[in-house]
Amino acid sequence: MGNKFFLITIVITIIVSSSIAQVTGTFTDSRDGKTYKTVIIGTQTWMAENLNFNSATGSWCYDNDTKNCNTYGRLYTYDEALKACPAGWHLPDDAEWKLLASKANAGNLKAIGYDAWTEMSGTPSSSDNKAGFTALPGGCYVVLDNSFSFRLRFGLWWSKTIYDEFNAKVVDMQKDDVTLYNDMFYNKKYGLSVRCVRD
Repeated sequence: MGNKFFLITIVITIIVSSSIAQVTGTFTDSRDGKTYKTVIIGTQTWMAENLNFNSATGSWCYDNDTKNCNTYGRLYTYDEALKACPAGWHLPDDAEWKLLASKANAGNLKAIGYDAWTEMSGTPSSSDNKAGFTALPGGCYVVLDNSFSFRLRFGLWWSKTIYDEFNAKVVDMQKDDVTLYNDMFYNKKYGLSVRCVRD
């Protein structure tokens, strides 16, 4: 009896440790009535979708197409991203992104689906979304030539952490990689995705 109990305990421990704990829910933004999926990963509660709040200035839909906003959320300048999250939520700083990365790799965070993380060539990405974060490759708005780039290839999210006077830290997920990069920076005037974390 003792040996059987010990064996069962080992099996249960392996199953629990091999999965990423998550608790899902929803949050409705009182400003526009949009409802977002949420997920608890470790000690943090994240929106499980990119923010899609239409601010008066400093945000865009990819290719200026509202369908892209509905799928990938809006792209925000850094200054707009700082104030875009609803009350009770905020733009995560570098330490908060690193805490997320310590709980799950980029493959665990990426949305599943053939069209979610592919180039035009149709190469599938390495994604399983075990963490329930459902990251999507929303690309970016390039302020220098007023163009849009990298949708379906890169997910780029602002960090609250400033790099220097003109740039801020950025979190990057790439199509064929399971690494969550947080050592990049972009010009604050670029348009990037926003994920909000609960206060």
